[in-house]
Amino acid sequence: MQLNAQKTTAFSALCRQISSPTLVTHSVFCNILHPKYKNLVLVRGTTIEIYEIKETKNDLGLSFVTSSMLYEEVEDIVVVRFYGHQMDSLLLSFKEAKVAAMTFDIQAYELKTCSLHTYEDLSLKGGRLQFTKTPMLRVDPLQRCAVMLVYDRYLAVLPFRRADALTSAEHLAETPTTPLVEAVWQHKATAPILSTFTTFLSTSTGERINNVIDIKFLYGFYEPTLFVLYEPIGTWAGRVSARRDTCCIVALSLNLQKRTNPVIWFQEQLPFDCHTVIPIPMPVGGVLIIAANSIIYLKQTLPSCGLPLNCYALLSTDFPLRKQSECLVLKVSGLVTPSLISIYIACRDPLST
Repeated sequence: MQLNAQKTTAFSALCRQISSPTLVTHSVFCNILHPKYKNLVLVRGTTIEIYEIKETKNDLGLSFVTSSMLYEEVEDIVVVRFYGHQMDSLLLSFKEAKVAAMTFDIQAYELKTCSLHTYEDLSLKGGRLQFTKTPMLRVDPLQRCAVMLVYDRYLAVLPFRRADALTSAEHLAETPTTPLVEAVWQHKATAPILSTFTTFLSTSTGERINNVIDIKFLYGFYEPTLFVLYEPIGTWAGRVSARRDTCCIVALSLNLQKRTNPVIWFQEQLPFDCHTVIPIPMPVGGVLIIAANSIIYLKQTLPSCGLPLNCYALLSTDFPLRKQSECLVLKVSGLVTPSLISIYIACRDPLST
């Protein structure tokens, strides 16, 4: 996936980049050069740049280290720590459904691709040519696996090798149901990524999940648990009088050995303007769902609660929200490294002028 701008390749006859991209599309903070010191990784379209953080007398500064050019524009990037590695690696997603794992080679002092996967199959497209979501990447907090949203309705699961991982021989030998591009060394005992597979998103009734809004892994579960926020039937602000609370959530428990994803949590009738999921670390747990007019806290073992952010929240949803007109301070108690999680919300009294 890497490209040397100084060398002429067969790809140069089809596409030649005149100037380097300037817009930063993604950024991550990770230990990619040293196990103790953090680095800033920026993605500018087809270019990845690595910066060191330099401390001055009164401020912090950035020092450019190196950059790498890619053949295709990066759609998403996440940080992963493979088993036995002292430094972080990068997972990159590309159109339409491709994934690359990259590590930093200290000796060559450059990023190198260590794994390539593609899930571009006509059977997964369902006859469609346009898709609403880019291939989103998410990593389990305990570094057990990563998932990528494929063609809006499918999940590509990439299990990571761990010390307690038990990989059956039949899973490594069987022919995958979707085309995969994997190196030969991935079937060896030292491969950081095990044999991957795809599965379709579905509810507890077997219905396929459409219009995925956001996906995140949850904290505090024995198996990797993926939280999916979606909207099966869409609506908009001008139609809330006829159709509101159209968003739903579902939690899937990913069994990496049996390659199954049973539903362990389902809830519907959430506000239509939900757009972001924020998992809460343990010992609190649960998730915060951010909507345009409200914030909702959900946990499997506790009743749901919500907080309106403006006067439109109570008019656009029937979800039970706490009435509050003063400035609010919502704190999630519990010690989370390195400090407590605090969310400060300033609300304006809708009755004041």
